[in-house]
Amino acid sequence: MIGNLSVQGQFTLHNNAQNIGDDCYRLTQAQPSQRGAIWKTGLFDANESWEMQAEVLFGGNNSGADGMAFVLKAPSSGFIGGLGGLMGFGAFFGTPAIEPSVIIEMDTYQGGAQGDPSYDHIGIQKDGSNNHFGGDMIAAPVAAIPGNGNIEDNDYHDLRVTFDATTLELVVYFDCVERITATVDVVDILGTSSIKWGFTAATGGATNTHRVCNAQWITPAESELIDSETCPSDPVELEVPGDWINPVWSPGDGLSATTGSTVTATVENTTVYTIQYEDICGETFEDSLVVSVPELPAANLPADSTICNGEAIELTNGPWPTGITGTWEDGSTAAIRSIDSAGEYDLTIEDTATGCSVVNAISIAATTIPVFDLGADFAFCSNSEASFDLGSVDPAFDIYWNGVLGAETYTTTNEETIVLDWNGLGCSLSDTISVSMHPTYSVAFDENPLVLCLNETVNVPALDAGWTGSNVQWNWN
Repeated sequence: MIGNLSVQGQFTLHNNAQNIGDDCYRLTQAQPSQRGAIWKTGLFDANESWEMQAEVLFGGNNSGADGMAFVLKAPSSGFIGGLGGLMGFGAFFGTPAIEPSVIIEMDTYQGGAQGDPSYDHIGIQKDGSNNHFGGDMIAAPVAAIPGNGNIEDNDYHDLRVTFDATTLELVVYFDCVERITATVDVVDILGTSSIKWGFTAATGGATNTHRVCNAQWITPAESELIDSETCPSDPVELEVPGDWINPVWSPGDGLSATTGSTVTATVENTTVYTIQYEDICGETFEDSLVVSVPELPAANLPADSTICNGEAIELTNGPWPTGITGTWEDGSTAAIRSIDSAGEYDLTIEDTATGCSVVNAISIAATTIPVFDLGADFAFCSNSEASFDLGSVDPAFDIYWNGVLGAETYTTTNEETIVLDWNGLGCSLSDTISVSMHPTYSVAFDENPLVLCLNETVNVPALDAGWTGSNVQWNWN
């Protein structure tokens, strides 16, 4: 039986069920003779393991009724059953039961004929039966809370059901405490591996509101982190499983945020992110994922450069490893490119396997720098000096004489090699000259002073036999 049906959000709603927002559904109000059901849209595979988590509320009247159930059913089974203790899944006066089905009932009212204990309890039934006697009981009822506590406390309680498709083990946790473990062959009971899941609830003469919030079905694949691949600087969205609570990401490098279930990463290199999170029971866990980025080789372009006095600059493209290509901004792929004019030039390096690329840019300016010529090497006399004058020099250029910042003129009285450097506007030039002194001719008289006797004559030689310099002129007084 379908009953009154509407589709809201990700669930179909039946009879008194209402969507109250924030992923919460009210199955019944605290009014007599209400019944409601919600069923997740789509079909689910009972041959794979799964986990269901939800927050459930049973009202605030400890004398109220009747409870709710988490139900697995075949697609052909009905969507809602009877009122009262049938909790929306059992048969009642012409209303057929939901069968075949597997039912985790959370019963808040003692129905004596069904073998209910006096306390709020959880049991596992099948085929729309609420009877804890006989063949339709899969697991006997136990207290929902250890110590037979009350769950009609107007608070939400955490319900968690896990199923191992290999061992057929079904485990029910209530408020993070394991309450029932049973072997349940879901496929055999339902007669199909394509199943539906949902919640039912009902009231009779006694009432309570029944609500379900944040119900989710999680498969192993959905509970695992998924590594990602992206290109350098391309954003990629990263997501953790929906049942992870308060996830914190580290390191924060390249992330749009360090908290939240979904973040965006923008990175240049392969990065490993670690996520710390809590489960529904507040226990802390940690896991990690990898954002893989292909490593593209460096372009080896120089820093922004200047063409000086029209002298071209050579840029290289490669050689590259196999699978890597380099393309200039004009579409060419020349290995060597000669640049003789100012402009902006790009070299795009691409990994052909992934399609990832990175653009390497260089800005080239052009300027004219003055040319200074110190001339040929020369010699000067020991009693004079060597001077250089560059004339008027643009103040945009710095002048260095032998590595020392100077002015347009330079004077020396020493023999030396003079290095002139000048630079500015991104260009530099240099010139070198060697200056030396002429050798000094020195006459060495045999005696000094010369002593002559009266009327004596002596020859005084001025020639230095070892002289190798240029011709010498003598002037005698």
